[in-house]
Amino acid sequence: MIEKTLLEIFGYTGSFLVILSMMMTSVSKLRALNVCGAFISAIYSAVYQAYPVVLLNVCLMIINVFQLVRNRASEKRKGLTISAEISTEALEYNAVTEN
Repeated sequence: MIEKTLLEIFGYTGSFLVILSMMMTSVSKLRALNVCGAFISAIYSAVYQAYPVVLLNVCLMIINVFQLVRNRASEKRKGLTISAEISTEALEYNAVTEN
């Protein structure tokens, strides 16, 4: 009985995390929290042999992790571009002030 109650709490926790992720204003936070909730929900569904729900949650995890990695790479590229522009402007400013 205690094991079943703990398992139910585990399942509700996964559902709560998925719902909470939808309230995030940051897409990165939404995706990270959704991965955690989908992971817990997938385990819970596997215990009850609800394999279509397991498949859904595994797909959600893969999509969210892929997008998180892609967004991080994009942010790094943007950061490199901005720093290159700043250093170019600094060089131009130094050249003007020296003349």
